[in-house]
Amino acid sequence: MWMGHVGIVLSAKDTTFLSSVRSGIITESWTNDYWTARGRPRFFRYVVGPKADLTLLTEVAQQPNRQIVSRLVRPQHPAEARLPMDDADSPAPSPSNTGATESVIVMRQRGKANKSDVAAALRQDQLDLASRLLGGERVDSTRPLSVVEHLEVTRIEVAHGTGTIRVKFSETLALEQGAVLQGRTVEREFNLSLRDGVWVISDPEQRFYIPRERAIDIFELQAELAVQRNAVSTDKHSIIKALALLYDQEPPIASAQARNR
Repeated sequence: MWMGHVGIVLSAKDTTFLSSVRSGIITESWTNDYWTARGRPRFFRYVVGPKADLTLLTEVAQQPNRQIVSRLVRPQHPAEARLPMDDADSPAPSPSNTGATESVIVMRQRGKANKSDVAAALRQDQLDLASRLLGGERVDSTRPLSVVEHLEVTRIEVAHGTGTIRVKFSETLALEQGAVLQGRTVEREFNLSLRDGVWVISDPEQRFYIPRERAIDIFELQAELAVQRNAVSTDKHSIIKALALLYDQEPPIASAQARNR
């Protein structure tokens, strides 16, 4: 990588990489005269762990100009997330050794971030998390979780590529430190920054958000997983209590169908 240009390494041995130029995608060597004149290249490697969305990565590669929203789970320190490498063949660190994680939402778009784009990104993130949880991923009981009926981005303040977002959430319930909190409307603040040409939303609370329409299915599966793995009683209790609260808030017919699934 050089200032203003990045590529994908094909062969460290042959010093070749894929480069996007006006004529299209070509193969070049970072030791040719042009790139040597640009200065010493920097090499970075992203750690792709078992929770990486490979479908999304493929979509990004195939449609680079499309707006794509994704949640990344990565180390808190950028130096751990993208490791400079003098030897491109050196092994990548194991994801288990990268320490604490930071969840961020990436909005791949041009121009100024606006309320509708941010709201769409947050909603898509809820759907993505719901899909993962319904696919068998377990809820992290150490992090708060909210079941969201509706959200509204009330304010965006950005200066020089960094700022904050205020979002109003109408929640059916929330799980916090083993306690189940009933419905409420609350405003929360997120951080917004422009990194490498894309807008990144990060949550200081590290809170999970799931959509109300998928909540019963999610908590039914989470209750089953908690029993199977013999989770601690507080975790099972909070999941079951949350599920009971969701059942109580369903219309009678829908609630009966949910219980009979």
